[in-house]
Amino acid sequence: MRVRPLPLLTGICLAAALTTLTLALLEGGAQGAFVLFVPVLYGTSTLFTVGVGFLLLTFVLLFLTLSFGAPRERPDGRFPPPVPPSPEVGGFLLIGPVPILFGNRREMWPYLIPLAVATLLAVILTAILFSRPG
Repeated sequence: MRVRPLPLLTGICLAAALTTLTLALLEGGAQGAFVLFVPVLYGTSTLFTVGVGFLLLTFVLLFLTLSFGAPRERPDGRFPPPVPPSPEVGGFLLIGPVPILFGNRREMWPYLIPLAVATLLAVILTAILFSRPG
């Protein structure tokens, strides 16, 4: 299995962004708030600025990764016959504390349900963490 470097670099940048932003929050160089159930981070420390830089770089790399797409040529050098695309959609909406799952393929549900539950738990834990006085 060949690892493509652009998606790998995108994942590394995302991990670096989340790590530096979490460290900035823990060290007091950044603060967090909720605005209509949307978490907002703000800060002035160098660590926070580096984290935001990594996050912006992640968005650029993600755009490039999705733009190039999957390789079209098979390993044997032939191209696959054209197949009409079938739309595959799926995801979840988190409206307040209620996750709403949607999708048109049964194979997506084992991935969507844990992702929705993990996101819901992260939102609840973040709300509890930031609602403590002092």
